[in-house]
Amino acid sequence: MSKIAIIGAGFSGSILAVQLLRRLGTDLGGDSRIDLIDKHGPARGLAYSTTSERHLLNVPAGRMSAFPAEPDHFLNWLRADTAGGGVPQIKPSSFVPRLVYGRYLEDLLAQASRANPGRIKTHRETAIAVDANADGMRISFAGGKKLDADVVVLAPGNFSPADPPIADRAFYTSAFYRRDPWAAGALDQIEPGAPVLLIGAALTTVDIAISLIERGHTGVIHAISRHGLLPRRHLDASATPAIAPFELDALPNSARAMLRAVRARIALESTRGIPWQSVIDGLRPVTQDLWRRAPAPERARFVRHLRPWWDVHRHRVAPEIAARIDAAQASGQLVFHAGRIERYRIDGSAVEVEYRSRDSAELKSLRVARVINCSGPSSDYRHIDDPLIQSMLQSGIVRTDPSRLGLEVTGDLRVVAADGSANRRLFALGSITKGAFWEIIAVPDLRAQCEALADRIAREVRQTAQSARSHLT
Repeated sequence: MSKIAIIGAGFSGSILAVQLLRRLGTDLGGDSRIDLIDKHGPARGLAYSTTSERHLLNVPAGRMSAFPAEPDHFLNWLRADTAGGGVPQIKPSSFVPRLVYGRYLEDLLAQASRANPGRIKTHRETAIAVDANADGMRISFAGGKKLDADVVVLAPGNFSPADPPIADRAFYTSAFYRRDPWAAGALDQIEPGAPVLLIGAALTTVDIAISLIERGHTGVIHAISRHGLLPRRHLDASATPAIAPFELDALPNSARAMLRAVRARIALESTRGIPWQSVIDGLRPVTQDLWRRAPAPERARFVRHLRPWWDVHRHRVAPEIAARIDAAQASGQLVFHAGRIERYRIDGSAVEVEYRSRDSAELKSLRVARVINCSGPSSDYRHIDDPLIQSMLQSGIVRTDPSRLGLEVTGDLRVVAADGSANRRLFALGSITKGAFWEIIAVPDLRAQCEALADRIAREVRQTAQSARSHLT
């Protein structure tokens, strides 16, 4: 019997469980067991737990299958979805609500569980420690319970944003501030006409701005980020022709030379009527390999100087969402600012927010009723307020990656300990591995990673079982 525990049940954890369940009775052995651990329950995760129909996927439906070998799986599910009434005419280029995709993941997990009765158990628990011993791994829960496993996979997803650095951090404990924009009540008790400040200008800011407008908010929504860059829009799939992907061996290693190469390709393709979106998409097949071969100083240079531009061009929004954001800007309800927050001053029922303008270096101020941190997930795990991550760092069973984007892992997803050794029983999956792969937050990349890890775990379980049998004979 092999006991596999997965900590985190968003997309990565849930689809890994489904992939492993598909291998039960063959590769893994019919007596194997999977424990899926998440205090919020399985399948939804942060990305797909929204209840708003206005929050759309940022990838067209035709590219959102959970299975690499079955590219039309999600489309076929949508067309036959009895709970949602089915959408027979859904197009591969459509951007569907994220809550619908969450239902898809729940259904996949339920189907796999029914096909393998008794082989998976879900735990609505908070894992606070993972320790290795001679017999395997042990997980400790907040309530005091323990769970033993032969293999543990870390798939915690994204963590809440970090508070922007300022001299006096007392404001962050006040009632005027919300660190987690997805926490229950983050948008409650805001007067409809009151001005609000969103920290950040990326996808989370877009979601929260739309949520406020959907709630009937009429006040000005300010958004501030260091560069003031907004996510670009997807074009309709029919207007975004595929181009020949970049060839890895023809691309330079330095961040600056890479930028020049991409700009040159965009200029070249534009003479043929090809949009820049196609060029950026042409980088996707080689992005992970580019990142993995880049020297550490070039990775650091990319993160420090080019990341904001990469993010807004690579992680685009659906055309319908872009249109709503454009309309909110045109009406004056949504205003973006480029600058760095210097200080906050509570003044009665409002907050004066002083920021240094990026364009003029002038000190400016905004008066708002609520400040909501939409700056994106924390990735420097040394400072993440999570008991599991902190306990593992303190015990030395894991260490942060050199780029401070997650935990250090090997190319086959084994977690690297503080002493540099790779743990043969502890794996990581999803955004926690961003330091090793960079491009590992979108479904097309995550599903491939899930399938590869499921194959790897199944192969090792099978080899262990064969070794045990040979010793008995």
